[in-house]
Amino acid sequence: MQTIFVATARQACSCREWRLHAIVATPTHVHTVVSWKSDISESEVTGSLKRLMSREAGKYTGDGLNRRFSRGASCTRIKNRSHLTELIHEYLPEHKGVYWREEVAEEK
Repeated sequence: MQTIFVATARQACSCREWRLHAIVATPTHVHTVVSWKSDISESEVTGSLKRLMSREAGKYTGDGLNRRFSRGASCTRIKNRSHLTELIHEYLPEHKGVYWREEVAEEK
């Protein structure tokens, strides 16, 4: 299930003009680090991702569109580059689950 969530988020972001920096899916929750340039709201992005991940999981399990995510989400804006680096290199990898991050050339 965790792998489905990661693959679905990656696909969803690549089909839109959203950038998935990193994601971790644990047995109990999912953290994503996503950025975008349009004026779409955080709630629209998180809502879309949750619906898509839930739909794909339902295809896998055969139980349809059962709700798998809570209402709402904790949306924390990235403060600066060091905050982003801390999230994708330290905070998210500490979680026990399926972790993915984009490969980005390190700045010098």
